[in-house]
Amino acid sequence: MYGSRQTDWLNYLRTLYAMNDGGRWVFGQSGEPFPFENLERYQVRRIRDRFTFDMLKEYLLHLGLSPFQEEFYLPQGAPAWLVEKTGPVVHTYKEYTLAQAREHF
Repeated sequence: MYGSRQTDWLNYLRTLYAMNDGGRWVFGQSGEPFPFENLERYQVRRIRDRFTFDMLKEYLLHLGLSPFQEEFYLPQGAPAWLVEKTGPVVHTYKEYTLAQAREHF
């Protein structure tokens, strides 16, 4: 979460992640936790279970965001743009559909 006040790094007020960047899973957090965060989960044994996709969706809803629902991108009365990627990705990148990414990770 970015904020308007100056912080140590790019005005980040809160960061939270569990990721695997081609090696081991790592977990990290910084900043003041939000009241809705499930802090106990950040201590579970398996790092990939400390911050799950379901937790991400729940946290975003607390922040008034629902990016996994189509209606989020088509607000009533607002203009909309369709952005489509065409062509191949950089040869060193792997490309996944959302379903494949959810299955794989």
